[in-house]
Amino acid sequence: MTEIQWAPEACTLPTAEQPLREAEFDDLFRTAAGTTERVDPNTLVIRLPAHAESWAKDLATRETTCCSFFTFTFDTASSSGPSGSFGSLGQAGSLGQAGSFGRAGDPAGRGDDAAARAGDAVLMTVTVPPRYVEILNALEARARSLWA
Repeated sequence: MTEIQWAPEACTLPTAEQPLREAEFDDLFRTAAGTTERVDPNTLVIRLPAHAESWAKDLATRETTCCSFFTFTFDTASSSGPSGSFGSLGQAGSLGQAGSFGRAGDPAGRGDDAAARAGDAVLMTVTVPPRYVEILNALEARARSLWA
């Protein structure tokens, strides 16, 4: 990636590192193809395979340290929900600046975890304040373009 697609001016990550972070999100979206659902203008739900849960949580933890306007929450989903929906929600977990869901021995979070054993998907909900909706739009567009 040669230009910054969705990193806002409010991001405190050094400018030189912003394309690398965007590439990490691209890698997650490209490797762990899923779906998106816009709950409201400020909230995006991204469905990822359960095996990507630790990876997504680690990335979200790091993202909230530089872009504190993002709020990430994670839920497990099963295929028992109605067709075309995100399924049944399980235990919710909220991720803030101090939170980290990474696992020892699997820093990238790409390995098997509890969600992979308990269900078939993880729901990563991303919420932003109204002034950052365009950033959320760009994140959603990026995910969809990589899944197409």
